[in-house]
Amino acid sequence: MSPVLTFPKSPVGMAFRTAAKVAVDLVYPPSCALCSARLHVAEDKICDPCRIEMLTEWAWRCPLCGATGEGIPPRGGLPCPLCPEPGDPFHGRLAAIHYGPRSAQCVHLFKYGRRQDMGDLIADIMIARLAEPILSLEERVSWVVPVPLHWTRRTSRGFNQSERLAAVLAKAVGLSYRRDVLRRIRRTKMQVRLPRGQREENVAGAFVVRPGAGASLPGILLVDDVITTGSTVRECARVLSEAGAEQVWIATFAQA
Repeated sequence: MSPVLTFPKSPVGMAFRTAAKVAVDLVYPPSCALCSARLHVAEDKICDPCRIEMLTEWAWRCPLCGATGEGIPPRGGLPCPLCPEPGDPFHGRLAAIHYGPRSAQCVHLFKYGRRQDMGDLIADIMIARLAEPILSLEERVSWVVPVPLHWTRRTSRGFNQSERLAAVLAKAVGLSYRRDVLRRIRRTKMQVRLPRGQREENVAGAFVVRPGAGASLPGILLVDDVITTGSTVRECARVLSEAGAEQVWIATFAQA
């Protein structure tokens, strides 16, 4: 097979592409992916009002799990809704924002509309929130592991959104990205279509640790795009913990 040739980008070529983009934007002004308002020059992918609305939907950190915010009532005497309940197989959840109207739009466009620009936006928000020094991720975990899709669903969708986010997050925080740790061995019904009471049963036994993933598992940051009831990440964390993971933390873009 012939080698693929690559050429450095010339200043002239880059200037031409920039000018071309400006010309196209004048004819077809870029619009916000969430509200369709015309984007200003300094805005990227979504308009500032939508970005502010989304980022203020939920942003908080508690002393145990690292989340912050005001007006969040304690749940069962615990510091915050992200902290693990007794018996949970993980140490804590780290959510970038709440699963509100704007964040739901972003996830839907990325996941089902295949809008990779929305994936970039989601990843940027996760990095900004989860790579902060106060969380000290590098002291808690060594591997970043995505929640896997069944191969049939990954084929039909064309990609696994959790893999995309996990890979970018791992690089940003300087941890090892390990896609080969977990495997989904059973195609389950889509959680979003099930009543909350049936979701744990739906994913029970659906995941295994891949043979050869490692004789001993270090601390693991398990990444998913959205957490609602937490049934999926809880089952993944249980499998990892039983396989000997030192500790398991959950990282998600949005927490319902």
